Amino acid sequence: MDKSKELEKASYARVSAISRSVSSRILGEMPEYYLQKGLPLPVEELAGRFGITIKERTDETVRLFSDLHQLGLEGVVRRSREGEEGGVFEWSRPEYEIYVLSQGMRARFTLAHEIAHVVLASQFHDVDKALSLSERESVCDQVAKQLLLPVEVIKQHIKQMVASGLDIENIERMSVQMKVSLSVLISRLRDLAFEGIIMLSGIVLLAKLERSRKRHDNLAPRVASACGPNRWFVPVNVRLSSIGLSGLQQEFHTAPLYEIRRLSEELRTWDYAVNRRSQVRCDVVFKCYTWSPTRSIPEAGRVMLATLDFEQLQS
Repeated sequence: MDKSKELEKASYARVSAISRSVSSRILGEMPEYYLQKGLPLPVEELAGRFGITIKERTDETVRLFSDLHQLGLEGVVRRSREGEEGGVFEWSRPEYEIYVLSQGMRARFTLAHEIAHVVLASQFHDVDKALSLSERESVCDQVAKQLLLPVEVIKQHIKQMVASGLDIENIERMSVQMKVSLSVLISRLRDLAFEGIIMLSGIVLLAKLERSRKRHDNLAPRVASACGPNRWFVPVNVRLSSIGLSGLQQEFHTAPLYEIRRLSEELRTWDYAVNRRSQVRCDVVFKCYTWSPTRSIPEAGRVMLATLDFEQLQS
């Protein structure tokens, strides 16, 4: 393993360990009832337990933080000391205000992310200061996923799916029940599968129209998030066609909306079992939805959820 990979692995392990400590501290404030019943956690109540006031998104708040919002910021934390103008991301006071700029299910993730910032900075101060900016954001993203999708709850859902499998209907149902987006859910499943906490038999991926990270004008259907067995590596932000899913890429543009469809493909992937590139024959089930415009892509478009079940392995 080269040095860059070793550093990346060490950073991931560090971020994971810190995020688990922070989420455990936050979840410790919640009654066991929510975890036992597999219910979505009331993040608004969690905020109150840490002295946080939630400011609802309004036209005025969007205008107030318009510059930050244009840069992609979806939540802002400010001091809430009365009569004093608060600075963004200042942690010296015991009370905070969170302005959530995102909407829908994304707003729950944003709120959980900002709660993580408050708890990390106020109760893990030395750890927070030692993190780089990217590590700090990664920690808070991980904490948000762990709060919205606790491992105990995920295990309950996975156990219920043993008979029917991790199919599109079950993924949709879990997303709705836990009030999280498909992207966040699949990302969380990927983390748990990578850590060996859950076992997945097939691959689940979400594809969106995205721009290339290198060529920002290169708009194409790309893998936005994916999860599956540890044996297979499925990268994100790559064209569907570049990993062998050319038929799926074509269907992304032409398939009827909200209708489950099926096709056969050969996924090109890295096989860790033999440590080489392989082609895997897959039975692909997919469904397309409409999705809302974003800052980076102002036109309304599509999103595709797909499951890949392996039929046979080819060298």
